Amino acid sequence: MNDVFTYTAAVIPMAIHWDTVTVIIAGTVIVLLMAFIAILQRKRLTAENALRSKEELIQQLLETKQLPSAQNDSSKSDLILLVDEDKEMSDMLEMELSSEYRIIRVSNGNEALTLAQEVNPDIIISDVVIPGIQGDELCRILKSSVATSHIPVILLTAKSAREAIVHGLEAGASDYIIKPFDMLVLKARIRNILNRRDSLRKDILHVDPQSEEGDYASQMDKEFLNKVMNVLNAELANSEFSVDDLCRRLGVSRTVLYNKIKTLTGQSPNDFIKVVRLNKAKEILETRKYMISEVADMVGFSDPKYFSVCYKKQFGISPSKV
Repeated sequence: MNDVFTYTAAVIPMAIHWDTVTVIIAGTVIVLLMAFIAILQRKRLTAENALRSKEELIQQLLETKQLPSAQNDSSKSDLILLVDEDKEMSDMLEMELSSEYRIIRVSNGNEALTLAQEVNPDIIISDVVIPGIQGDELCRILKSSVATSHIPVILLTAKSAREAIVHGLEAGASDYIIKPFDMLVLKARIRNILNRRDSLRKDILHVDPQSEEGDYASQMDKEFLNKVMNVLNAELANSEFSVDDLCRRLGVSRTVLYNKIKTLTGQSPNDFIKVVRLNKAKEILETRKYMISEVADMVGFSDPKYFSVCYKKQFGISPSKV
């Protein structure tokens, strides 16, 4: 009897001990889980606040009429983003350029980066010395992202040292202009950049999108378009292939794809896909080896009549006349 009592007395503390350990472990797990949830909530709130800040910036610019809408003055299609802390300089640039271009103005590099990603300007003109992200660093960031690498940047600066100029050009700037400058020179540089863009668009649409001769704003743009063409050529006969499919294959959003294709080719993604199909059809028809219905099927047109309509609209002649 005494042995039983002794055994029982020994076991009970052990049971209490292990129950206590279990409670402590469970409590620790709960505390860690709550901490993890709190971290996730903070990250979500941070992301939401960042998005809200971005949306508030865009809305603020809209309300102050600094951000032109797509409907504003259709005769001025090209959009320039001016980045300069100096209000007098910004006023002068806007006054001189607004007769030919739509203008957005911001005073620091952080706002410029946000707007560049949001509105996809045709050119950015930025002072090098600005609050937040400096002009040359802004340029470097833009050129390192597939979403913005196609945007030409002109840097303005009072720094005339050779090292400063080289640094700006190495950051990816399309041009580097030293203050004070002649406004006629700046306007000529802007026109040259836009003319090179238009020339590249013609080459892409009518010659060879993968030509080594294209004057791209960056190597990243050339590589991006090569990827686009490789995917489209592989899916040429697939009449169901869509813009969403292209986005998935490239790993980019619809917005990024639209901005890139629109800037590089002047076409929407849907229209560009159609142009690629029709250019290939023209190439095949000129071999005179296939019937029109066969060619239409080979390039992803399920309806030969619709193919003929699109072909004539693109090239000015019916496919039967090739």
